[in-house]
Amino acid sequence: MISKNVPKNSFGQVGLFSCLTSCFNAKGEDISPVIVRGLWKELFLFTFNANEGGGAHDWTLFPDFTTAREICPKLGYSYKYKNELEWSEAWKFIKQSIDDGNPVITTWEPPEIHFPWFALIVGYDTEKLYLHCYKGAFYEYPIDKFRKGWEAGKAEQPWLYGAIFALGEKEREIDLKKVFLQSFKQAIETMNKKKVSFPKVKGKFRDGTFRCGFAAYEELINYLDKKRDYSKLDIDTLKKIGGWGSCHEAGCEDVKRHYIADYLLYIASEFTGDKRRHIERSAELYHSVECLYDNLLIIHPGTAPWSRQGYSHLPSLASEDASLREEAIKNFPRDIKESAKIVRKIYDKEKKAIEELKKIVDLV
Repeated sequence: MISKNVPKNSFGQVGLFSCLTSCFNAKGEDISPVIVRGLWKELFLFTFNANEGGGAHDWTLFPDFTTAREICPKLGYSYKYKNELEWSEAWKFIKQSIDDGNPVITTWEPPEIHFPWFALIVGYDTEKLYLHCYKGAFYEYPIDKFRKGWEAGKAEQPWLYGAIFALGEKEREIDLKKVFLQSFKQAIETMNKKKVSFPKVKGKFRDGTFRCGFAAYEELINYLDKKRDYSKLDIDTLKKIGGWGSCHEAGCEDVKRHYIADYLLYIASEFTGDKRRHIERSAELYHSVECLYDNLLIIHPGTAPWSRQGYSHLPSLASEDASLREEAIKNFPRDIKESAKIVRKIYDKEKKAIEELKKIVDLV
């Protein structure tokens, strides 16, 4: 049984938005993953805690099933969601849902990458599944191998593995303009919020209380600008201090700014006059922020093999070349200071971008 009417959208940010958009498309909705990403509640959520040397990580950088459950009602749809399942329970649901013409979203751990990845199950037979996944459309994969990947992370990350999701039926008509305006209000509220807290959940990194929005940027700037005698610090301490900007946290924030700019530019044509002008200006500012993040990822001290955009010829604390490690240690104070300057520019432009969105809300 294969649902041939399910298009595959481009995969990114672990694939959830692609899977969810395909579900909407299969129902006849002409909607882009750009819009679905734009309705992600955590899209504008930036967090930082100086004591942790980073943000709320799993809570704000990666969409999960909660994201899908929040987006569906915004677009007028119901959904079916089950978690903490054994494979036998999940398999029964998958077959029934596919037989009813509804593809199923779930997570698995593919053998060649060590990261939970969303997949959209669009069909099955006695031996294999047909998936829309990072491998391609209608990708054929043996059921027994998929089961192993599906079960792989349940012990360590039960909040993400062992769950299945299917889009339900359209329950009400929605006004997209109102949905977009509500997303602007959410963005304004989020960026002006001072603090946010997350509970301890097994396998989910990090919990606790964090500065939020512009307050988080202010704390990050102070953290980068803090006076330290770097000559007395060992390399492990330097790696900890430089962890946020050289690892994937800053990289994911970069991706989120790209999503925001795309979203704003994509939906601007739904508006006219001053509203459209303010949206396009906000999109332009967020694109500038994205470029600044790109610069930050090069300038900020490297502490991991994938730091500095993966350019291995640049100095890094994780470099296999001793001379590059020594140069990274020597340049660390300077690079941290330069990073603070870039974050100040990011802060300023995001302030202006949010002000543009506020102007739109004030016009309504």
